[in-house]
This record gives sequence, structure tokens and C-alpha cells, in this order.
Amino acid sequence: MGGKRLRMRWLLLATALIIVAIVVVLSRAHTGGTRGASTSATPGRGGDTTTEVTLPATPFSMAADSLAGSLEAFARRQADFEAGRIDCAALALGYARVDERMLALAQERVARYALSPHDAAVFDSLMSEAAAADRLFDGTGCPRP
Repeated sequence: MGGKRLRMRWLLLATALIIVAIVVVLSRAHTGGTRGASTSATPGRGGDTTTEVTLPATPFSMAADSLAGSLEAFARRQADFEAGRIDCAALALGYARVDERMLALAQERVARYALSPHDAAVFDSLMSEAAAADRLFDGTGCPRP
């Protein structure tokens, strides 16, 4: 039953991503571009000025950072599991955090009108890493959380 629920979550995520991709393509065709970032001049050495881009933390970037941290923690747990230092329950706890934060990032992705090319690349990379963590967890034989 747990595997069926997970497949349903992944199917819903894939469907949401397809819908978002369609919206992004249509919105870019309609608006002709993306939003810019604010910049501020900062004095450099020798009187030069450099431009520093200041981007506020967004719900998307916070969710992405959270998932990245969970993936790193899961990788450490995976190594501990393989070395026999932790059991299936401890590994499953780390995997559950990855799954929870992956879904939160996917929800933020769906909520956004359009992503910058950088954010889109971050999203794709993190989702690939989450899928790899899913495959690693399946390979352990541990029951799903």
C-alpha cells in the first residue's frame, strides 16, 4: 500500500510539473521575458565599483535549500546505514524528511508563475537528486515510512 501511495505522489508531482511547464512556456511567450533582479553599486578596490546582486530569500529558495540540506543528511544516513551504524528506522526517518521537503519544493514550484533559468535548473537538479535518493532507499529493502 505504501508503494502505491508513493507512486501516486510521484504521478501527481509529474502532472503538476507538466502543467507548470505549459504555463511557463505560455507566459514567456506572452510576456516576452523574465523579471530582473535588483542591483546595487558597491565600492571596490582602487575606487572601482562592482555591481552586487541582492536577491531576497523567497519561499522557493528556502524550500530548495531545505531539500538540499535533507538530501545531504540522507546521504550521511545512507553511509551510516551501509556501515551498520544505524538501522532501517533511522534511515527511513531521513528519507521521510527528503520526501516531505521534495513535496514542499514541488508545491512552491507550482505556486510560482515562472522560474528564472537558474531556479529552474536548481529545481531540476534537486528533483533528480531526490529521485536518486528514492532509488537508493528502495535498494536497502527497508520498509517505507
